[in-house]
Amino acid sequence: MISTDNPYTQLYLSISDAALLDILSRESDYQPLAVIAAKNELAFRKLTAEQLADANEVFAKKEAGRLQREKKLGNTTKFLKPFHNFFIAGILFLLVAQLLKPVNDSSAAIKLTMEGGLFIIAVIIKILQKD
Repeated sequence: MISTDNPYTQLYLSISDAALLDILSRESDYQPLAVIAAKNELAFRKLTAEQLADANEVFAKKEAGRLQREKKLGNTTKFLKPFHNFFIAGILFLLVAQLLKPVNDSSAAIKLTMEGGLFIIAVIIKILQKD
C-alpha cells in the first residue's frame, strides 16, 4: 500500500536498490521523510540475500567513485586556493590596460599589460616553489 502522506514514496518506486541503500547510508543528508520512504521501499521489495549483495556491490562501487572524486576535487581546490587573490590582482592590471587602449595611451597600456602578465607569472612561480 502506497502512502500518500509521504511525497518520496511514489518517487522511490522507480529508483534502484543501490540508490535506496545510498540514501540509508547517508541519512543525515536527507529529509526524514525521504529516509522513511527509502526504508519502507526496501522492506516492501523483500530483497533476497543475493539481490541485496548485488545492490551493496553497486552501491560500494558508486561510493568509492564518489569518494575518489571528492578527494581529487579537494586536492585541486587546495592547489588553486592561493592563486585566487593574486590572480584577481593580475587581472586588474590587464583590465586597466584594456581601458587605456582607446585613449591612445598605448605605452601605458603595454606597460600595464606586461606588469599584469609578469605579476601572474611571478605568483605562479612562487606558489609552485612552495610545493
